[in-house]
Amino acid sequence: AVVSTQSTGDLLCRGLAGKASQVIFFDKHTDQAHKDLKRITDVAYAMVADHGMGKSAPNLSFQEARSQQRRVNLWSNQLQHEMDEEVSTIVQDQYERAIAIIKLNKELIDKLSCRLYEKKTLNEDEVSTLIKEHGPVVEP
Repeated sequence: AVVSTQSTGDLLCRGLAGKASQVIFFDKHTDQAHKDLKRITDVAYAMVADHGMGKSAPNLSFQEARSQQRRVNLWSNQLQHEMDEEVSTIVQDQYERAIAIIKLNKELIDKLSCRLYEKKTLNEDEVSTLIKEHGPVVEP
């Protein structure tokens, strides 16, 4: 399958939704998102340094070098700094997008969580029905 910057951004946004939910619903940060954050970081670096999907090295791939941790010999400190900044910006943008989506759909999420609490489990049809009753999921 072909992977685009949009689909990779969507993956990052979904991966950051748990952390964003903690902040929105519980007003706190916890260590529960550490596995998600590691995966998000790996995916964002792969976008920029391996797949040429970034602005700092758009036509280069450092995948093999990164896997062998030989980057010092292959690119400059300046390029590494640019890639680090770009990855940070990509992740922060997707985190802010996740926050916005959750805030826009907070009422629906509350309904789903209340129904889940009541019933202990929800199947796909029950989730679909709640979404249809509420209206479409909103994105910024």
